Amino acid sequence: MKVMKKIKKHLKSLTTDLSDFIARLTIKMDFNLGDKQKTLTTILLILSAFALSLTMVGNFISFKNMDFKQTSKLRYTYQDGIRYIEIKDAYIKEELVVETGTLLPELKTYFRDDYILPDNISAQYFDGNNALALDEFTYEEFEERYLKGTRTIDVLIFGKYNYRTKLVVIDTLTPDVTLNDVTIKQNEELDLKSFVASYKDNSHSEEYAVRFKEAVNFENIGTYDINLYVCDEANNCYEGSTKLTVIENDKIENNENSNSSSNSGSTSSNNSNSGSKPNNSNSGNSKPGNSSGNENNNGGQSTPNNPPSNPKPDHDTSYSFDTKNVITPQVITCNEETKEEENFDLVIDHYGTKEITHFGYIKYRINEDCSITIINYLNRGATQIDYAYENFTGTAASMLNEAIKKYETKDNPLSGYQTTLNNFLQLTNEARSNAGLNDLTFDYHLSILATMRAMELAYSNVGYENHLRPNNMPWYSLWSEYGVSQPSKRAENIAYNFSTDKRAFDAWMLSESHKANILDKMYKKMGIGKFTYNGKTYHVELFST
Repeated sequence: MKVMKKIKKHLKSLTTDLSDFIARLTIKMDFNLGDKQKTLTTILLILSAFALSLTMVGNFISFKNMDFKQTSKLRYTYQDGIRYIEIKDAYIKEELVVETGTLLPELKTYFRDDYILPDNISAQYFDGNNALALDEFTYEEFEERYLKGTRTIDVLIFGKYNYRTKLVVIDTLTPDVTLNDVTIKQNEELDLKSFVASYKDNSHSEEYAVRFKEAVNFENIGTYDINLYVCDEANNCYEGSTKLTVIENDKIENNENSNSSSNSGSTSSNNSNSGSKPNNSNSGNSKPGNSSGNENNNGGQSTPNNPPSNPKPDHDTSYSFDTKNVITPQVITCNEETKEEENFDLVIDHYGTKEITHFGYIKYRINEDCSITIINYLNRGATQIDYAYENFTGTAASMLNEAIKKYETKDNPLSGYQTTLNNFLQLTNEARSNAGLNDLTFDYHLSILATMRAMELAYSNVGYENHLRPNNMPWYSLWSEYGVSQPSKRAENIAYNFSTDKRAFDAWMLSESHKANILDKMYKKMGIGKFTYNGKTYHVELFST
């Protein structure tokens, strides 16, 4: 603004000086020229001055417009918990979250309701830089296209302008399953899938897993009541009961037709629903979108195509938060040393992701934990060299050492981690207290889990919030890897790229789904994780009964 004022002042001064110069020159010409020649010269001088003034004004306007463009930023708004980005003449959803098995969204659903679609609008779908054919993520039925599988798809829409957004396909529905009774010989190996008479999932995938709800010893002859979970690839589980009959080895021939189809009684869903994207008006280009993963509640997400609700179980499924099987960190040590090498191929094996980078010359240090710190490469520090982990395959066992090390920095006042833990505990309990709810207690194991969740989001280079892990399993599958028994209810809030803890928390409170997790009266424990990699910061808050 100060630059603009100075330019304006100089322009005004220059115009005044130019007018004075023309006046003096005209007076001077009165003594040397005839009337006609004086008049003609005066007119030419005035026209030249006017043209010069217009040029300067035009340059000033162009400069001002250029300055405005340089300082302008993306504008965001959100409505009904959905975040929109202003692009040219429209507001477009930052991402559209839909249930697998539903119709491929029409292009108008990506835009705010007040946008009128131009003629001849079209779209191209991408997985990273690779264009996707419709058959790769949809199937055709009754001349309509339906989504299949779960994934995040980049969408480029061609219309009056080019618009970019994302389509996030999730699976939160329990598969349709019919169970039958099974008869086997004594000591015969049991295939759990033999209990499944029919299976159908909205993801259009036929892959599923079957497991016992509780351990069963069927070594002896007899008939047993069997309770099973039948889970789709997103770990949404159907719960049902059936019977297993164990007979003597020589009697199976007389019971070949003993398998009878029965539709099991009670069911319980294990849904991990992604919330709608909220906005934080104070966050600039930061966002906590898709950041609510809520077990056993709707999480603020619109229900696509009105899927049927799951019946409530007819028994109490709650049980305590059990940590007796938690894995222990594996101690790995190396001899610390510094090396300098030429024509060096550095192999990065980061939780299963192997990457080979060639260096003409490198100076590096091998640390106690066997990690490598680059000291110098072409006169550049280690922080200026980035490694891609798109194929990140970390598990709880492989991430645990780093998660514990990160968590333990809370005792170092320079790390700021203790401040983050205190901030979220205080902000959460203040919000709950204002709503007349009990305080949550801080839980170590939940914080380790939250830290690992933040790590895998950052290392896998997601660039947004995702309740699917890099292996495409739901977020809570990390709990069983870690060895924590599932509580009756749990939830996850994620915030991406917020500059402060307060801004991340405020954004959650602006979203109905995230706020519902924070203010759920059933929760008793919470954990916090925060991780930054390559300039991207993730906050993760976990809740448990």
